[in-house]
Amino acid sequence: MKNIKIILIPIALICIIAIIWFGINFAPGSYSQTKKYRFNIPEKELIMCIEKLKSIDTSLKVPEDYGMVEGRKSKDDYWYHFYLFYSDSQEVLNCWVRANSIKSTDLAFVSIRDKFGKWKSIDRDFDRLKAQEQQKKFENRILDKLKRITNKIENN
Repeated sequence: MKNIKIILIPIALICIIAIIWFGINFAPGSYSQTKKYRFNIPEKELIMCIEKLKSIDTSLKVPEDYGMVEGRKSKDDYWYHFYLFYSDSQEVLNCWVRANSIKSTDLAFVSIRDKFGKWKSIDRDFDRLKAQEQQKKFENRILDKLKRITNKIENN
């Protein structure tokens, strides 16, 4: 009887570790591999900060003739989608925010539309170096400005 327990316990542990490993490495969901940026403010406040950023830097607003509709696609949608514009390269960025908790929100840069109208997912359609380059550009041109705006809210 002791020999059976000695054999079953390691097998059970190996199975549990394998399940956890597969769960982490093959994460389900629509945006499982997308890089997320955490803000320590509620979702509604982050959305207001994004709108403020677009009013401060109007070049980030997507021209109306592109037909981009911001917000949730339905009342059950987890993600609030918004769009930003790189006017110099005529590219549209698809981003979303989602509440992580009552006091924190995740923001993600999901895809980019080139000047020819073709959408490319950052985590699927770009090689690793090009994706990192796009993310760095996003961080420098958008995220740093947004962090300055949100820091003012956090400090008040």
